[in-house]
Amino acid sequence: MKPDPSFSREVDSPLSEGPGASGGLADITVLIPVYECADRMDEHRKLMRKLAPLIGEMLWVATRSIDGSHELARQAAKETGGQYLEVPPGLYAAWNAGITKASRRYLYISTVGEEISVEGLSSMRSLMMQWEADICFSPPRIEPESAPALRATRHWPIFRFERNLRQYRNRVVPVPLLARLQVLSGISCLLGSCASCIFRTAVFHRNPFPVDYGHYGDTVWWHQNLVSAKTIYHSNVISSFHVHDFSQRTIRRQDLEQCLEILIFDYQNRFPNSYLPVWARQLQNSRDRLDNLRGAHPARFWWLDPRAWFWRTRRSWIQLKILNFRFC
Repeated sequence: MKPDPSFSREVDSPLSEGPGASGGLADITVLIPVYECADRMDEHRKLMRKLAPLIGEMLWVATRSIDGSHELARQAAKETGGQYLEVPPGLYAAWNAGITKASRRYLYISTVGEEISVEGLSSMRSLMMQWEADICFSPPRIEPESAPALRATRHWPIFRFERNLRQYRNRVVPVPLLARLQVLSGISCLLGSCASCIFRTAVFHRNPFPVDYGHYGDTVWWHQNLVSAKTIYHSNVISSFHVHDFSQRTIRRQDLEQCLEILIFDYQNRFPNSYLPVWARQLQNSRDRLDNLRGAHPARFWWLDPRAWFWRTRRSWIQLKILNFRFC
């Protein structure tokens, strides 16, 4: 199943020249994290060479790699006039190390293998300026456009809830809507890929990525900052996300529950009369009940158990309430 094609009405070609592309990007830091990605480095270096003269700062943050990716990053930093920083292993620890060096107003994290158009980056930056926002996110183009890649990403919240977000295209999305959609998304991050977002650098200087959640550090960061951040939805497809890992990442229930509690706590403080915290906990309880019935090794036709029918029905009803009922 391919994501709803309606989200891809306007697509910018990667790093193509266009009106305004060569101006107004001097206040952007581009951060390129590098680890075990030598097979994708050549194309990314070409892209960064085109982008380097247009932006204010380029930081290559590399972890020593068996495949020599760090050496390629060192060479690329010389080619682009960027800084090179070698850091110990650790996905989000490496990102944080680069962020501490970022000195421009806005930050773009360019993960190796992903692309963004110059005019797309410029338009996101303009929206950030216009609305004095903290985050601008957009739907990526999935590559390769193969059945496995599309299956792996078809349930991403940014595709699943495109119709809900579309009404706020190119402007600030209300926190209540963002919170509702994130509660429905569970451990999947509503922002999608960081390579399809631009951030106010000061937000990360105040609140760096958490490093104790494996590959879900960006998701946890979003839960921690959703309520306080001013967030814009850019409806155009201006970047790509390359699916190269089809493995199923382990989701620890305690991580999901902790993310939910972080969001609920902040949300209750801002909107003390909202029903969302109550419904969010009810939804999580239904999910937990179903997980317990399913077990680590589900019995055949476990879903025919009357209790499974009850908790699935209850879960669906709560999801409908969260999605469709208007509240603060």
